[in-house]
Amino acid sequence: MTFLLLANISSFSQTVILDSITAKKVIVDLIKGDFCKVEVKELRLILSDTESKVIVKDKIIGIKDEQINALQLVINNDLKILKIQKRKTTFYKITTVVAILTGGYFALK
Repeated sequence: MTFLLLANISSFSQTVILDSITAKKVIVDLIKGDFCKVEVKELRLILSDTESKVIVKDKIIGIKDEQINALQLVINNDLKILKIQKRKTTFYKITTVVAILTGGYFALK
């Protein structure tokens, strides 16, 4: 059994006669090619969607990094304030003890 394959390209047309085995292989290849084209389109859509998700993820990570840096600044500022307050408290305790001892010393004299 032979098949007649007509190929029509915009500038010329060609007629080819193929035996049945070759014609079946050509048809299978054409069908596979069509499926591959569809698959490529779907994969491009998936890739585009994935790239969009990566961009959103990167933006979220950037925002979180900014928040972490801001909180680190707040923590560092609070630690400075805490050290200053601790020095003041220690100074007042020492001066109070010295004042009491001095007062006690002069009271006993």
